This record gives sequence, C-alpha cells and structure tokens, in this order.
Amino acid sequence: MKKHFTEKQINISTLLGGPLAGGLMLYSSFRKLGKKDEARIALSVMVFLAIIFWVLVFNIENELLGRSLGILATAFFVGLTSLTYKRYLKEKINNKLDEGAGKSSSWLILPYSLGGLIISLVIFFLIGMNQDPFEGSKTLYGTTDNEIFYDKGNIGLESLNKIAGVLKRYGYFNDESQMSARAVIYDNSLKVTIILSYDVYNNAQVNDALKQMKNSMQATLAMPSKVVVEYYDLGGNAYFRTF
Repeated sequence: MKKHFTEKQINISTLLGGPLAGGLMLYSSFRKLGKKDEARIALSVMVFLAIIFWVLVFNIENELLGRSLGILATAFFVGLTSLTYKRYLKEKINNKLDEGAGKSSSWLILPYSLGGLIISLVIFFLIGMNQDPFEGSKTLYGTTDNEIFYDKGNIGLESLNKIAGVLKRYGYFNDESQMSARAVIYDNSLKVTIILSYDVYNNAQVNDALKQMKNSMQATLAMPSKVVVEYYDLGGNAYFRTF
C-alpha cells in the first residue's frame, strides 16, 4: 500500500525548504489519493503565492520591513500547508492509515526540502534577471554597464560620478561583471546600497573594505555617509548590514 505524509512532516518541509517544498509534498499527497486535479491546484497556488512574495521582496529596501515580511511569509506558508492538509487531506489519509497504509519516512523531508529550495532558487534567479535590482532612474559606468540607481532631483550627476569612482576604487564596480548600487541623499546624509552574495557578505576582509569604502565615500562627498549591504537567502528573505 502507498505510504502517506503527515501534517507535521509537510509543515517541517515547508519551514525548512520554503513554500515550494510544502507545495511538492501536498502535490504528492493528493496524487497518492488519486486526486490529480487537486494536486495541480495545490502546487500551482503555492508557486503563484511564492512568486508574488519574491517580487515583493525584490522591491523592499527597508531592512526591518524586509525581515518582518520574511518571517510573516514563512508563518503564512506553514499555516497554509497546515490548513490545506486539515481541510482536504487529513480525514482521507487517516482512513488510509486505519486501513493499514503506512506513514512515509521522515527522511523524505530532506529531498523534498532540497527540491523546493532548488526550484525556488531558479525562479528567484529568473525574477531577478527580469527586473532592476533597485527603483528609480539609473546611470551607467564602465564596459560592463555598472549602474547606480537614484531619484531625479535628489542627487546630481557630479555626486553620482564621485560615488562611482569610490565603488570602482574598492572593486565593487569592475570590468568583468555588471554590478548595481542605489544612492540617495536624505537629511544631508548619503546612503549607498549595494548587493553582495552570502559568502562575500560574511567575509571579514570584505567587511573591513566596506568600512573603508564608507569612510572614503564620506570624505569624497563631504557629507555623512553610510554603505548598506543586502543579500537574499534561498527562501527569498532579505538581509541588510549597515556600515
């Protein structure tokens, strides 16, 4: 007889592997019960909601709001998989278990979680490829079209050129790959936001260089400055560090 997932197993997979991990387990559970249409609907809804969430994450610059949204999204998707299981699967699977069917091994949580993360990463990458990393107008620098995003009327071209010079001096802007930054002036202070990968984000030498970059930015622009670094994990959660 076919073995079935429990509500706890699906919730854990969603927590570890994101919404698509839970969606895949719900899909499998419905299929085992012969409900192919419900399986497709469950997976499609999870994919659709996950994409909406990731698009929102890409457009949030506020650190606290980004983290709060990530926590709320995780709780929402775990709650959604739990509600779906209780409403559409629990009674039928319990009947199968009473008839002698077995429970699926908890070790299967791992491949479903990994599968959900991999698919999430691909979708997340495709979303990122099809939209700008920051909002606003932009000006380009170098052979790889490194870009600085800004709001017209907020900061002038001369200041943008100085910022680009600092970013190039410290290796963020280069001639090998396109890099992006956003510059904004508020309360007579400059904030420059850049994007780094997780391994670079947690490198001690890079952090020291970022502190020096911030000091150089402050001296070059002759105003209080800060550099904000952001990165995204595989679940689409945004993380920020200010220098």
